[in-house]
Amino acid sequence: MTRKVFISYSHRLDQGAADDFAAIFADARDAFIDKSVRNDLGDLEAESIKDRIRPLIADSSVIAVLIGEETGGRSWVDWEIYTSLRK
Repeated sequence: MTRKVFISYSHRLDQGAADDFAAIFADARDAFIDKSVRNDLGDLEAESIKDRIRPLIADSSVIAVLIGEETGGRSWVDWEIYTSLRK
């Protein structure tokens, strides 16, 4: 069974790594279905961002967190992990 994976990462700093990860495993190998946010939502208000992310997390069977230099201080990554644990 192919897993649906939400990838949590810092869009500003780690977009390239997330794109590479998805290209290798979701696209080339069909190892999973990418359910993560693929575009920058930074222009939206916080509640609008949450409204877009919640259904993606809810429809995922796995959350993967890409660890970058500043991941530990990213409040959105924290929120995505918290939200996935509550589903």
